[in-house]
Amino acid sequence: MVRKNSDVHNKGKEPKTTKDQSKTVIGRKSSYFNYLKIKGDEMKQQKIVEKVDTKTKKKEIVDMWQQLDATYKAEYEPKKPSMNTSNKSCLKIATRCSPKDLNDIINVLSDEKKAAIQEMGFVSLLEMKCGKLSYSMCRFLVDKLNPSESSIVLHGKTLKISVNDFVRIMGVKDGGEEVDFTGSMDEQQIVKVRNSFLVGKKLLKNNELKQIIVGTEEAGDFFKVGFAMFALCTLLCPTTSVYVNLKYLLPLKDSKAISRKNWASYSFKFLLDSVKSFKENNQVYIGGCLLFLQLFYLDVIAHGSLLVDRSVLPLAVWGKVETEKMKKWLKKRGGFESDKVVIIKAESGGLGDYAKTMTHFAEELSLIKKNVAILVATVAHMDESLSKVICELESKNKEKDRTLRTPHPH
Repeated sequence: MVRKNSDVHNKGKEPKTTKDQSKTVIGRKSSYFNYLKIKGDEMKQQKIVEKVDTKTKKKEIVDMWQQLDATYKAEYEPKKPSMNTSNKSCLKIATRCSPKDLNDIINVLSDEKKAAIQEMGFVSLLEMKCGKLSYSMCRFLVDKLNPSESSIVLHGKTLKISVNDFVRIMGVKDGGEEVDFTGSMDEQQIVKVRNSFLVGKKLLKNNELKQIIVGTEEAGDFFKVGFAMFALCTLLCPTTSVYVNLKYLLPLKDSKAISRKNWASYSFKFLLDSVKSFKENNQVYIGGCLLFLQLFYLDVIAHGSLLVDRSVLPLAVWGKVETEKMKKWLKKRGGFESDKVVIIKAESGGLGDYAKTMTHFAEELSLIKKNVAILVATVAHMDESLSKVICELESKNKEKDRTLRTPHPH
């Protein structure tokens, strides 16, 4: 049988890659290089390494990539830029910031463990009411945030944000000492604690750390370090990865000094750096405490009705119900971009004069409402009493009238 010319020419050659196959290969490469870039930026942000292009660190990132399954790898594919900038707020935003995961742990902790959390300076986290983030709101806020200027544009007004706002909103404070990553992960003390968490594994996922914390019986050093790492990785300073950043063992190695660290400053800067990286690198996931942005936004809106008690820490007062009510209220007034929404300018370290006036007005309005309710009840009671008096008078008048009409014997 004579072989066709096409078969002869193709002999010994690799089969041609189809267009769809080519796209798949390019997609994989893009995901891989995007992952390398993101992890390298994370390390720089956290001051873990000065240079990420060293062989050791590059190998560490490659090993992490190889352990990811196909689903997680697909998440690192670069986003296609939107042609319509007006629809940016409709795009989804992906984040590892998960208040719910932290709440799940707190809800099952003993009083002893909660007392340990209080000692570490994270007492406000015990009062956190929020469960899930509003992703549409967070997307809008990230788009409006200028990390370089540390400012945000809300409903036509530019507001400066600072670490003081982070303290006021989240209740997490600075203790006076920098969050320092200097030291070696090969120190005997660090290696011992790290192995206790890893238990033979190379990497530790956030949900695995969650199980370890819940399963820890005593509220000792191991629990304190574990809880602090989990709070940082899922709420205060979440990265774009599902894995715990074990480098936190360096600033956390002395559990008694945890409360003395500047967690507010570190978390606030981490958020700004993460948003900047997200915008510049067109990333899929964004790091940082998006819950702070959401609560900051909810706190500065002059909603004109007492949805929440403004005297309470925003972290402890804005839950799912309150947030949904606010979103409906905003929708009636034109949504996130509406110019009909009034913004209260929050001053550093506390409420501004206008905000104080609004708060005082709200309190006075509440008092007036209570007084009106009392007055209405009093009037209703008076009306009832007056009706009884009138009935009694009418009855006496009728009796008197009958008496007068009755003829008297002579």
